[in-house]
Amino acid sequence: MTVTTVRSSQTTSAAVTERLTGWLAAHSVTLLRVSLGLVFLGFGALKFVPGASPAEALVTRTVDTLTLGVVSGTTAMVITAVLETFIGLTLVTGIGLRAGLVVLAGSLIGIMSPVVLFFADMFPGGTPTLEAQYVLKDIVLAAAAAVVAAKALGARYVAPHR
Repeated sequence: MTVTTVRSSQTTSAAVTERLTGWLAAHSVTLLRVSLGLVFLGFGALKFVPGASPAEALVTRTVDTLTLGVVSGTTAMVITAVLETFIGLTLVTGIGLRAGLVVLAGSLIGIMSPVVLFFADMFPGGTPTLEAQYVLKDIVLAAAAAVVAAKALGARYVAPHR
């Protein structure tokens, strides 16, 4: 292999990397927003169908506890379904995105609260139950929402110039 071939290979690699970096800078947050929206839309839609959501018992128990019994049962599920579906639609379409992100921020309190409210039930013997794992994965959703919110509020995500 000659020096010219090595330099040509490095130049090609740098060009591919630069092009990929530019594409990711331009599109990755949109992909994250839409995929996050699809997750919320799917979870929200399931909650409209009694017995379809594996989180039904956890949702009703959490909402009942957070509202001191004012909202419970089917009402809790329908409200949660509406909120999650609204969040999902705003994220997928980008329409009303700021409103959806505000609702999402408020919803994160309810989404993460079972870890605090029901810690002993969720971590018997110090290990997480399947319900606890379901809630803990929402940390990733919260982080994704933070990235989407930053972009929606004007943060710029650009590829570095080399």
